[in-house]
Amino acid sequence: AGLKKLSAKDGIRKPMLSPEEIHRLLDEAFRAKRWHFHPALVLALYTGRRKSDLLKRRTTDYNRTQGLIFLGKTKKGESEWIQLAGAARWALDALHDRAVNGWLFPNASGTGPLQDVDTAFREAKKRAGIDPSLRWHDLRHVAISYYVMAGVYYNTIASLVGHTTPTMIE
Repeated sequence: AGLKKLSAKDGIRKPMLSPEEIHRLLDEAFRAKRWHFHPALVLALYTGRRKSDLLKRRTTDYNRTQGLIFLGKTKKGESEWIQLAGAARWALDALHDRAVNGWLFPNASGTGPLQDVDTAFREAKKRAGIDPSLRWHDLRHVAISYYVMAGVYYNTIASLVGHTTPTMIE
């Protein structure tokens, strides 16, 4: 009585990274051949945003003065500006300074956005000794978990990571 029945997905483990693992992963990302991989990883860990929302950003999407990034047409179908601070802002500054044809994450030819970072992510995980089953999308859960552990209000977390409601965090 009063207990919620667990669904099949409730039993699935959501990978978590310790602070030490995050540090090792970021160190390996910094050493990666692709210069934009480290900033992409920093942004994922600080914002909890989806990979596609981050990789398709242009220089015009970043308000460097105010530390705001514009995310156009996210999964929930909305466009929004989000506030960045600390390392996330540093990452965007670095990307902005090296942008190619207006793309913060340019593809190899510089004609459009980078489509994926899976190879660099797989290599960095291996060198850092991180569980190979960790997916890029799991970084979203890692970011949310750290927000919760830091005592950030669920409404604020939902807004930061692009959830429609705070109950999606549970």
